[in-house]
Amino acid sequence: MKAIVEISGKQFEIEDDALIRVPCIPTLAEGDTYVCDKVLYMQKDDSKTVGTPYIKGANLRFRVHTHGRTKKTVARTYIRRKQHINTWGFRQKYTLLKLQSS
Repeated sequence: MKAIVEISGKQFEIEDDALIRVPCIPTLAEGDTYVCDKVLYMQKDDSKTVGTPYIKGANLRFRVHTHGRTKKTVARTYIRRKQHINTWGFRQKYTLLKLQSS
């Protein structure tokens, strides 16, 4: 099975038993079930279904695998001749979801 779903305003292409990294969903704990009803495209065996924009009645179940943070992204600004350097870092929080077999 293949599908394209929308989670937190972003689209993800998934396959059977795939782990996907989505923006953090802080209301879910590890082991909880997340049901996504915003399915844009679904392919099972030879049948393909495309939604306009979503497929009515279709939903996929995910299990929350873990929460985490990405590697640090470092950004820097520099103003020449002023001896001014500003550096900061950012770590995006994410949630790993595993598609449960449907």
